[in-house]
Amino acid sequence: MGKKMKKLLKIILSIIGVLVLGLGILVISYWESIQILRGTEDLSDRPHKIPNIVKPGMTLRDKGEADWPCWRGAEGEAKSTVTGIIKDWSNGLKQVWEVNYLCQGRASATWSSPVIQGDRLIVCGRDEGNDLVFCLNAIDGSLLWRAH
Repeated sequence: MGKKMKKLLKIILSIIGVLVLGLGILVISYWESIQILRGTEDLSDRPHKIPNIVKPGMTLRDKGEADWPCWRGAEGEAKSTVTGIIKDWSNGLKQVWEVNYLCQGRASATWSSPVIQGDRLIVCGRDEGNDLVFCLNAIDGSLLWRAH
């Protein structure tokens, strides 16, 4: 084997080594996310029981400028028409509400674009055996309805 060929082989092996090392670092850095995607991460300690529906039959508030009625927004451009959004978050944000029951048990994580219209927020979730759809009041986070 000639000197040029040996040098080329060393370069190729070095590049492969760097790629393998980089992939290893990525796997270690994102291990929990990988486990969730594979369905092997146990999420059972994170969520709580899905609440009973407390406000059936509520009417939809008028549409608003912040509506996001489908994936990638109203026009499918992944852009919002809302103006005047705060750009300095150095003082943080006030958490208004939180839900912790959208995904339950092993292999129940789900990713989907939420849909917002007026004061309604539609978001997908899962339990051990069902795909679920939740409708929440966007103002206070209360569950309005669910379906599977």
